[in-house]
Amino acid sequence: MQTINTMMIIVGILLLILGRKLYWLSVGAVGFLLGYYISTRFFSIGESWINFLIAIICGFTIAFLIYYFQRFAIALAGLIIGTYIVILLLDYLNIPHNSFYWIAIAIGAFLGIIFGIVLFDWTLILLSSLSGSFVIIQNLPFSLPTLLMAVAFILLFLLGVFIQSKFMGHR
Repeated sequence: MQTINTMMIIVGILLLILGRKLYWLSVGAVGFLLGYYISTRFFSIGESWINFLIAIICGFTIAFLIYYFQRFAIALAGLIIGTYIVILLLDYLNIPHNSFYWIAIAIGAFLGIIFGIVLFDWTLILLSSLSGSFVIIQNLPFSLPTLLMAVAFILLFLLGVFIQSKFMGHR
């Protein structure tokens, strides 16, 4: 489990720093995280290596599709990242898996598509910084008090936005 947490933190750091620059890799990383989340939460797969394999397949499939079908990449990136962030937020707030849960996920996916199309660069910066921050905070090998966790999340998010916006200026 510690190895998976370390790998998740590395994925979170990559999302935080390089989310916009390598958007197909970022979306593939979020696809990996989403595949891992779905396999561990919604299916009864006892072996952790199977969950990890499902996550890798999801990540590579999504990265491949994004890379080769760039025409749809913007909308797909928004859909995947918007969905992932809403699922994390709903679980963090302990919202039960009822009709509202799925409606909220659909709204997050729709908003992700809209933001992705209208503000592609800034959407990738904001969403990859949010995703990276969530992943890092969730996989820390120690517990933090809620207030300190919120402060760490905000600082990580701002750091990701700052670093990626600086990269954007150097095109």
